[in-house]
Amino acid sequence: MATLNQEIIAALSHLVRLNEASELGFETAAEHAREPGVKYVLREFARQRAASATELRAEIELWGGAAMEQPDPMAAFHRGWIDLKAGLTLGRDNIARVVLDECVRGENVALRRYQQAQQELLPETVQTLIQQHVVRRQADYDKLCRMAACGDEALLIRL
Repeated sequence: MATLNQEIIAALSHLVRLNEASELGFETAAEHAREPGVKYVLREFARQRAASATELRAEIELWGGAAMEQPDPMAAFHRGWIDLKAGLTLGRDNIARVVLDECVRGENVALRRYQQAQQELLPETVQTLIQQHVVRRQADYDKLCRMAACGDEALLIRL
């Protein structure tokens, strides 16, 4: 039977891997985005995911562990899918739409995984950290949805 610390470390390690995969996903998406404003936002999201992974690793260390290193094959598949769809799509606006739609899809999955983590019986300090991440991710998801729905013009006006 796993100890509480092992359960905490496992839950947080899962979120570390999720954030690392999201970071790579946003970097991949930014490579395909042609609008400077879209590139900037996607790279900023990638940086935020890297920062989240770092915060989670620090929390894991507080509980006496180290993040388990395991690549996520579904995340690699999703990045490949973004590459393929962007490569087969014609037109600047269509590529932006494809990239943003895939980012929305990826963030939706990430939010569900965070919400699953919130359902676990974890100490209050861990729950607080997870809740902070959920709030940031939800704001990013909402921004991505607006960008995808409004196209590049909405983003360019805001920048």
